[in-house]
Amino acid sequence: MKRALWSALLVVLALAAASPHAFAQRLACSTIQPGETAARVARRVTGDPRNRHQPWFQIVDPTDSRFIAKGQYDRIRAGWLACIVNEPAENAIDRGAGGSDLTPVLWGGLVVVIALVWRSVDEYLADRQARLDAMKRFGETFVREFERPLLQQPLRERPLQSRLRVSPHRQRLDVLLAPSGGRRYPNLADHRKNVAYDVTRVLQQVRDQAFVCGPLYAQGPWVVVPFQFQVSSTQAGGK
Repeated sequence: MKRALWSALLVVLALAAASPHAFAQRLACSTIQPGETAARVARRVTGDPRNRHQPWFQIVDPTDSRFIAKGQYDRIRAGWLACIVNEPAENAIDRGAGGSDLTPVLWGGLVVVIALVWRSVDEYLADRQARLDAMKRFGETFVREFERPLLQQPLRERPLQSRLRVSPHRQRLDVLLAPSGGRRYPNLADHRKNVAYDVTRVLQQVRDQAFVCGPLYAQGPWVVVPFQFQVSSTQAGGK
């Protein structure tokens, strides 16, 4: 994905260097909504359904960065992109400089780049959300298992305060624990061995090898249990 994106960018930049007036045009894309036809999306984004026949109006399938032939506009799908140049070509190009010959290529290159970026961003966001969900699930399970032996009946107040500090990009999860209700446990000043024992106990219960525990440390009233998330993005997303 990254290699294809950079290749497309290099092509467009090379063409832009040859025709700076043409490159000055601005390209805009809009996602086709369910139930929209080519005429309806052209009316929505340009104000005139007949503009779907204009060369500066293009529909792209972002899944494979493919231009849809205008003869197939009666079979467009929701989620595709309707892309236009914000200004008509004759108003933005110095035809005397010979830019008109390169204009269709520039449009095509720009649309391909936008489609690639669109898909890359979508994949990144989906992967980030998958990591975030997996880390939150593990953190919540860890807190629940750590707290379970401390629960007493009748339960008037939870024996622990807890927080999760999640960084999907760094694949880092910090579980923060602190006593509540006047209790002293957990803290590292008086109960370091006990806290370390309970952390080991919980990890044996959870048995999730994707999370590697680092050394415990104190941060104000909190005991910080750091984890490194070592699972691939494919596994995180359950694909």
